Amino acid sequence: MNSNVVNLYPSPTSGATSATLQTIGSSAANLTNSATFNDRTKYIALDVQDNPVRVRFDGTDPTTSVGHLLQKNQSYTFSVATAKVARFIRDGSSDGKIFASEFTQ
Repeated sequence: MNSNVVNLYPSPTSGATSATLQTIGSSAANLTNSATFNDRTKYIALDVQDNPVRVRFDGTDPTTSVGHLLQKNQSYTFSVATAKVARFIRDGSSDGKIFASEFTQ
């Protein structure tokens, strides 16, 4: 999966909802703060911290075997529009953790 490279020195969104650590379990879920992204936010930087997760962007829930596989210890960058529709689920039997932060360009 390609990452969106916008700025080599990203700027955190001032006044944005604080960065969030979210546990991804066996039920598909959106990013916790996706409904409240700051108006100035252009993209979301996200990393998978302990176990892999799967994601889909087409309105369909991922499963433990279907969806883009996001590996642990990897970082990903999504536009706000993409992050708002992203649905995540753990890959396998262990919950995953993702950490997401808002940035401007």
